[in-house]
Amino acid sequence: MQANQQDKQDRQARQGKAAMKFKPHTFRRLLGFMLAFKGKLIFALTCIVISSVVGASTALFLRVIIDDYILPAVAVGGLISADFVRIILTMASVYALGIATNYAANYTMIFVEQGTLKNIR
Repeated sequence: MQANQQDKQDRQARQGKAAMKFKPHTFRRLLGFMLAFKGKLIFALTCIVISSVVGASTALFLRVIIDDYILPAVAVGGLISADFVRIILTMASVYALGIATNYAANYTMIFVEQGTLKNIR
């Protein structure tokens, strides 16, 4: 009796998974609704790429700051050079660009998402 119930539950679970399969036609149809906002979509994707590049540049900035500025300054006696201030300001500017592009991407995607939902309904 328990084996039959377990088999029935297994079949129902498999049927549920089959219903959740990825359907390319559905994605293409959704993309068709989104293409009404083509310019905003391209702008948002560009902002996402820029934000990702800024995030990836973190390790490079930290390597340059530590290897070229902090370690030599500690060895000499803790002098802060004008180049160190310049690289910190450059790093802050790049991070500000990342924050701005991330915000712009999220803000623009709100219009794309809401407009797509409006067109679907």
